[in-house]
Amino acid sequence: MLICPVCKKKLIKENKTFRCENNHSFDCAKQGYVNLSRKQTKNHGDNALMVKARTDF
Repeated sequence: MLICPVCKKKLIKENKTFRCENNHSFDCAKQGYVNLSRKQTKNHGDNALMVKARTDF
């Protein structure tokens, strides 16, 4: 059983989405996993320093 990380209610699978009774929803990835992490980051890739280090290497 999966629990909603927001409100701690039970998640129910509806097609390719898990949804709780408070309507928080989490989509299934095509690879088969569900990301329940609520952490949002601004940087989703390499920053300029990382690109330079890789280029220098």
